[in-house]
Amino acid sequence: MDESWTADFVSSKGNEYFCDIDEEYLTDRFNLTNLNTEVQYYQYALDLVTDVFDLDCDEETREQIEKSARHLYGLVHARYIVTTRGLQKMLEKYKKGEFGKCPRVFCEGQPLLPMGQHDVANMSPVKLYCPRCEDLYNPKSSRHASIDGAYFGTSFHGILFQVYPQLQPPKTQRRHEPKIYGFKVHAAAALARWQEEKRDHMKSELVQQGLDTGFEREDEEEMGDGDSQGDEVAAEDGIDDMFEGTRTARVARLGLDEEVMPFMEDQQESPTFGGSLADDLFNDPQSALPGPDQLSSSYISTIYKVDRLAVSGSSQRIAWGSNGMIAEITEDATAVSLRTLVHNEE
Repeated sequence: MDESWTADFVSSKGNEYFCDIDEEYLTDRFNLTNLNTEVQYYQYALDLVTDVFDLDCDEETREQIEKSARHLYGLVHARYIVTTRGLQKMLEKYKKGEFGKCPRVFCEGQPLLPMGQHDVANMSPVKLYCPRCEDLYNPKSSRHASIDGAYFGTSFHGILFQVYPQLQPPKTQRRHEPKIYGFKVHAAAALARWQEEKRDHMKSELVQQGLDTGFEREDEEEMGDGDSQGDEVAAEDGIDDMFEGTRTARVARLGLDEEVMPFMEDQQESPTFGGSLADDLFNDPQSALPGPDQLSSSYISTIYKVDRLAVSGSSQRIAWGSNGMIAEITEDATAVSLRTLVHNEE
């Protein structure tokens, strides 16, 4: 016995994301409302999908009807998978990981779900949604990447977890922290701290309203590991705070006030500033810096550039400019020593 058109379509390579639609659903005209305006050769396409097609036509017309039948099946599929029966079929595929697994390391192989970014056809291809990190990914296979996202719709994954809330995976707030020789990169660490503060604030508001945050299990694990990692985190935060306070300490040490700082930021013409890793060229105590009344525009510009290097996470210890200015980070990493090289004609 020949295989039905639906079974043949679902089993074809590249159509693994689709489930088979019940014949009763396909033959119920109510489920096909308004699709006749979106599909060319609608009636012939429907006859082909339901295995009652008997039109004697040329090969070119047959190909056009076949294309319309695939499009019609996809549009009906988006409606079917949000029904009770459709959810059950897609759930089985989800449990088996047939849609793939999240490539994000911290999601630990979380199964994905297909979804569309639009409910209108020909807008965007299908994407894969991870319910753990709540992000979207492109399918690995080019065959899957060419499937229209409207064939799965924007609501399927949300309805699935509303009907089966016990399958909602715990959320993850773990992420990679950039480090250089064990120390967090300043700019990335500062941004991470700000994001963590915002997240903790939102979590506390949800708890006050009696709502689940989704991070409960991960928070419990972190609390269990907190005693052993507390000293290490405190040390790393101390390093970040030390570099974060460098600019304030340097401004206070130089005696600069609020009127000088805007001038530093407005400097447009400044010497070319370059540098590389180097040993201490002087190996002597830090020299005295000039007072505020002796600061030149190039001197202030150099201070500002060194400060920008620190904010961007630079690990340079010494740098110099074309005007003979040398900047050296002190051994305690709390200030910058600035010296000027003067040519002695003798």
